[in-house]
Amino acid sequence: MLIGGGRQEYSPPRDFFTSCPMRLRLQTSPPLPLVKAWIAFPSLGHETIYGLKVYICTTLQPLQDARVQPAQVKFELDGFELLDDTPVTELLHENDLLVAISRPETINPEKNKKRKIDDVVEPSTLIKNLCETYA
Repeated sequence: MLIGGGRQEYSPPRDFFTSCPMRLRLQTSPPLPLVKAWIAFPSLGHETIYGLKVYICTTLQPLQDARVQPAQVKFELDGFELLDDTPVTELLHENDLLVAISRPETINPEKNKKRKIDDVVEPSTLIKNLCETYA
């Protein structure tokens, strides 16, 4: 389309805004390696929060060196967790601060197992065993 002095009006392609990198601030908290940086996130190909985790874990050297996996990390924005399946464009905006936090270890079912009556040692047996050990 020509405008006034013969210039052609430019209209960006339909996916222009989704393919341009988004600038985000990223900060990690221990026990993750220390990172406090600006990142340019190309949302094309990484449309979900999980895709963003994959991108960050595979491109930032400190996280690569520590072999941090995307499933080991959760992202928070303003103190609220970002769910993995959520599209990036629905939650994140230019210059947002993402905080990467290590997910708690999977609870070991052995640690939470209640003791059975057979596991309980009588005090007299315990004292006898201790005396034999230190005799």
